[in-house]
Formats: sequence, C-alpha cells, structure tokens
Amino acid sequence: MGLTSDRAENLGVGLAVALFVGVLCFTPPSLFESMDYILFYKPNFHFLIENIRSGNVPFWNPYVGLGRP
Repeated sequence: MGLTSDRAENLGVGLAVALFVGVLCFTPPSLFESMDYILFYKPNFHFLIENIRSGNVPFWNPYVGLGRP
C-alpha cells in the first residue's frame, strides 16, 4: 500500500461519515421522535413569541432549568 492509497481510503471514510451524519441530522424526525421534539420545544417557542409580542427580549426562559440563565 502506498501513501496515496492510504489518503484515498481516509478521504473515502471521511466522506462516508460526513454523509451518514448529514442524513441523520437533516432528515425529518420519525413519528416516535417528533412527539418529544414538540413537547419540549413548543412551550419554549410559545414563551419566546409571547415575550416578543409584549415588547420584551427574553434572554432566557425563567420557567426552564430552575430559572438560571
């Protein structure tokens, strides 16, 4: 094995890993994953929208994480 074949193999593995991570990150969630996503983020987005409508800029949500920023 030469140096160029090792580099080509490393490049191939790197591209395969990048493709695999891209597929995992950029595909929409399945039915089982989406429920947790909705239950976790929907109240946060509701809090954000209500504060922006009232003229406040929320730097953190005091109702999450014991109110710590």
